[in-house]
Amino acid sequence: MVSVIIVNWNGAQCLPSCVDSVLRQSYTPMELIIVDNASTDGSPQIVSELYPQARLIESSANLGFSGGCNLGARAASGEILVMLNYDAVMSPGCVEALVNRIQSGQGAGVAGGIVTYRDGKLVWNKGGRFDCFTGTNWHIDQGKRLDATVQGDADYVPGAMLAVRREIFDLVGGFDEGLFLYGDDLDFSLTVSRMGLAPTIAPRAVAAHLVSFSRRTASSRWVFYLKSRSQFYVICKQLPTPLILSALFVQMTILLLFESMTIGPGKLLAADKFRALLWVLGNRRRIAAARRRVGAMGSLRPTIRLRELARLSMDRVRMRGYYW
Repeated sequence: MVSVIIVNWNGAQCLPSCVDSVLRQSYTPMELIIVDNASTDGSPQIVSELYPQARLIESSANLGFSGGCNLGARAASGEILVMLNYDAVMSPGCVEALVNRIQSGQGAGVAGGIVTYRDGKLVWNKGGRFDCFTGTNWHIDQGKRLDATVQGDADYVPGAMLAVRREIFDLVGGFDEGLFLYGDDLDFSLTVSRMGLAPTIAPRAVAAHLVSFSRRTASSRWVFYLKSRSQFYVICKQLPTPLILSALFVQMTILLLFESMTIGPGKLLAADKFRALLWVLGNRRRIAAARRRVGAMGSLRPTIRLRELARLSMDRVRMRGYYW
């Protein structure tokens, strides 16, 4: 049994396309669980009226992506869980390809696919990379023309489409609910890696993504603050102390300069970054407890990808475009 879990928040415009793509999958047996994070746009009514075959779980509060996924997982019956963004549309055979990858016996702990932008022509991600020295993560081949090649295993699987064995999900403890939005997928993959299991990409599992639909009602500064907060949280939770120091230094100096060149006014970004850092310091006990939990699962093998990050940064500056 596979359980597909969609976490929705005010996604009435795009949720039906997502659900339809899941229901067109040929893989059986499969159940569909939709967790609604206290939407105010009529999303639950749409699900109830149009998709009686789906199990709808309505949360009284917005639990964020992590909390919503965990809520859906607790209700799921499947041996394999597939987390899918409500603004993503699966291609035919996508679930089957993810299941085959997870069951390949090649040490796959968590699996993703190739996710494109909505037009299906340009890549949004083929997994992700993480540089431990700078605490920076990015999507593989983002913005490139779509093809089926995958360059080895990824450092993490983005949460837009993520498959994992139920037993692994439970051992990890699900997604860390200290990460309300952003960083949850990176943190989850890094924790799975500590168990000796690799994040991996199934090239035949293809989905199109209306990128960051939920951000359209949020201010850009609020989004930047949440991203920075989550980044600092993951850095302090997952990395050894010397790399925490190097990553925080780079994040607050070199990366901040880069962001001011590609996103917006440096003074405002600096204020938001310092506010995020203060939040992390204020939650240091929670992060320390989470750090002890993941440490008990095994050691993290640090990945240093400075050359690749430097090439990516130069491209972003030339395009005056940033991660998202």
